[in-house]
Amino acid sequence: MREDGRNPGRGYVAGPIRWWLLVLGVVLTLTAVTFGFSASVSSATTAQVRTALDDAGLTRIVVDSVDYRDVVMRGPAADEAAARAAISGIDLVEQVEYSADESLAPTPSPRPSPSTTPSASASAAPTPSASVSATASATPTETTVPIPTFEPVLFDAFSADLTDAAKAQLDDIANGIVDTLESHPGITVHVDGYSDSVGTEEENQVLTDQRAQNVKDYLVGAGVPGSILEATGHAEQSPVASNATEDGRAQNRRVEITITEG
Repeated sequence: MREDGRNPGRGYVAGPIRWWLLVLGVVLTLTAVTFGFSASVSSATTAQVRTALDDAGLTRIVVDSVDYRDVVMRGPAADEAAARAAISGIDLVEQVEYSADESLAPTPSPRPSPSTTPSASASAAPTPSASVSATASATPTETTVPIPTFEPVLFDAFSADLTDAAKAQLDDIANGIVDTLESHPGITVHVDGYSDSVGTEEENQVLTDQRAQNVKDYLVGAGVPGSILEATGHAEQSPVASNATEDGRAQNRRVEITITEG
């Protein structure tokens, strides 16, 4: 106790408390800056992903969330590979999660049934021509069987494998070619493969070469002479529909089979 009778007690030390407040302020500031940077990156990533998908014609795909550089999307299962390819060049994207949602898939258009032409054996039998001479003889009149045309054989995205529907279609086409050979022995059958616009030119060239070759091999196995078949891949040339939609791209993933004489 002091001489004046007052107890001095303990003095208030403000210095350490001010340092704690300063540290807390720095932490809060860094947290706010980090959050703001993360939000900015997420926003930029979302914009780039959406633009890349739209440019590829993948408008049905929904970007559910972008957590910094991790992207969560959903859409038709058939579009997954195209979607991943479309955003693969974006530097901000580190991880992609894709969920199949068939409610976003377009309503499938009916697949055209293969066109078949009556074979020579099913055509009307030749009628005899009566001779006016005393010794009547019957000679068949010459008939001409038209050269048939066929619907394109369609393929799944990024695939050269023949589907069950394509194999059934090729069985009918093989029968039509063999029947045509009976009345047109000098024909050449052209097997031309095409792709949609997804992927590089080099990748699509390899893919269409393989599609054309697989169709040729199947026709040979079904009885068509390999010597009259010419298989060629044309990458993404000569599209028959717009590559901006899945329906259009599905029509462009095809092999066309045509017959010429001579």
